Amino acid sequence: MLIHLAARLADARSLPDRLHTALTCLEAVERATHTLAERGPDHAARSYLSACDETGLAIHELLAIPALSHPEETYLAQGGDPALLVRDLTTLADQIAGALMSAANKTKATDRTACLTAARHTCLLAKALR
Repeated sequence: MLIHLAARLADARSLPDRLHTALTCLEAVERATHTLAERGPDHAARSYLSACDETGLAIHELLAIPALSHPEETYLAQGGDPALLVRDLTTLADQIAGALMSAANKTKATDRTACLTAARHTCLLAKALR
């Protein structure tokens, strides 16, 4: 998974894509370092917790970037047509639900349940916007 994320980061060309991919990568690193702190060797737990804390701080800083923390500014800058935003959000929600259902078919039972539940909620999100 980490190799896949590193490849996504290397392939990101635009600034928004690079920022979003970096955020996704940092979230994965945060979960992994937290797991290492809980399940890794006791002598290294402090180092892993420190790494987890630093990752959390990096995420916090990225979320302060206006492009990531204030999507409403982008919406307002584009003229603020609610119908266009609803259309784009619905389309994105449909794509996310499809990706989650596809992932559910390729994973083990516990992951499958989580993917299908997330897909259900995403479908309900799209339905609410329609």
